[in-house]
Amino acid sequence: AELSLQKEQLQLKIIEVEDEVDKWQKERDRIKNYTTNEKATVDQHFKELIRDLERQRDEVKAALDQREKIASENVKEIVDELEERAKLLREDKENREQIHQISDSVLFLQEFGALMRNYVPPPSLPTYSVLLEGESMSPSMGLLRDDLLNVCMRHVEKICKADLGRNFIERNHMENGKVTQRCPIRGQSPAQQLAG
Repeated sequence: AELSLQKEQLQLKIIEVEDEVDKWQKERDRIKNYTTNEKATVDQHFKELIRDLERQRDEVKAALDQREKIASENVKEIVDELEERAKLLREDKENREQIHQISDSVLFLQEFGALMRNYVPPPSLPTYSVLLEGESMSPSMGLLRDDLLNVCMRHVEKICKADLGRNFIERNHMENGKVTQRCPIRGQSPAQQLAG
């Protein structure tokens, strides 16, 4: 009778352990699904972050394009002004060539006198500076990259150490059928967890 009772108790314990194995296999699947969803969330947020950064990049490039457009318009204005000045100088030169060809000395003196009374020396050319040296984007963009990377790394470190440092599985310490304490299991094999 005692042997039969022990066999029955062992059979019940086997069933209990097998049920527990089944439960933990399901828990493993649940943890896997949970982790997969969390990874998808991480991917989604990083994609959104990348999109936002790309928008900021495009904004900087648009500002560069706008600056180039304004500079191109400035160059066109300068060229138009210089071409107009060259046209007036050519006309002035042609007038002198025509006067130079007058053979009548009286008429020549009249024309030359009128020309000299109205003569204004050509003004000197305006000077402009093109400020390309020292205007490189590399230092500013390098500083931006470093700042963003440092902020990102600080947050990732906090997430990995603080938020993800806690184990999914905690061992319950029981007294009189009640949970008195929960202790995280870190880096233990299932056999060690069961033995503990």
